Amino acid sequence: MDTRSGAFAQVMGEVGQHVQVRALEGGPEWGVPPSALRLATREEHRAATSASRCTECDAIRADRRAAEARGDRVAMAGATDRMGLHQRESHS
Repeated sequence: MDTRSGAFAQVMGEVGQHVQVRALEGGPEWGVPPSALRLATREEHRAATSASRCTECDAIRADRRAAEARGDRVAMAGATDRMGLHQRESHS
């Protein structure tokens, strides 16, 4: 969590003296001093992720879980590929 703005952020890496983060749903990265970051509480994380859920992501995850339960490795790989494509097209 970027404490300067209250924005939920996913750590992507480091650049110089800043940590590169981006919004949970994707988008552009921004730099944050390490001292301005803190872990979100479970309650904060749960509230943020449930409020910003993507129904297509949820459907692909459900397909992958079902394929895993069946032991269908081909369908699991297909769901993983679909998720990657969807993430690039819809969340970048």
